[in-house]
Amino acid sequence: MKHEPPFKPHPTKPGEYLCNLAGSVLIAGDAAYGDPAETTPEGQAVSRAFIERFLREATAHGFKQAGTLHALLRRNQSSARMINLATDAMNCIPKELRARIIEEQFNARLVPMEEAPAPDYPADVLRPGPDGVDPRFWAAGHAIERVRAEHGEEAIHRPEYGRLFAELHRYAPPALKKKMSDKARELGLIPQTTHVDEHGRPVYSLEQIAATLGTTVEELQRLNALHADEIQAMGGLYTGPVHPLQ
Repeated sequence: MKHEPPFKPHPTKPGEYLCNLAGSVLIAGDAAYGDPAETTPEGQAVSRAFIERFLREATAHGFKQAGTLHALLRRNQSSARMINLATDAMNCIPKELRARIIEEQFNARLVPMEEAPAPDYPADVLRPGPDGVDPRFWAAGHAIERVRAEHGEEAIHRPEYGRLFAELHRYAPPALKKKMSDKARELGLIPQTTHVDEHGRPVYSLEQIAATLGTTVEELQRLNALHADEIQAMGGLYTGPVHPLQ
């Protein structure tokens, strides 16, 4: 069976990765069976329900090792076998069903949102914990440290762990995220920000990205078409309102 990696470099966003259904299951496994201090009871329940739905659908479509994969997820130690089994299970599920599973299960709110989030936090992140930081920032950081401790410094730079750095950046406190963005901009790794989305987050045109990466718009469009399923499973390219940066 062909092994599609659970995490792939984003075709238009350097330093970010696309995560397919198998990758989402691996992330959910860490939330469901990792350090309980890094999530909430609601978060664990949502993640476990997602894993159970994934295993149920995979088994219904011919996957024979659901028990083994579930045991590896509960052990919460990253391994090539766990990654390969998650990928095999995903490949048993029809593509049109994969995106629906993510939409119906993994995108569920982990914490009830009785109040609007703080102004510095867009609506698609968890309510900050007692320390004012999204819990997934700490979860990603601790996961990186576990990989470093178990497999060495070089291991954290492998593609399969790229999603941890993407999560670390996505859920970082606003002040830290600004420092990282400023440094990346100083190094010429991201385009000049000219527009933002409705939450005030930077958005970039294909022309801007192509110029920064030293490629062409046509090449970016080709990559978008090549990875259309993965991009759609992640919510698709941003097509909402944009506003000039004030």
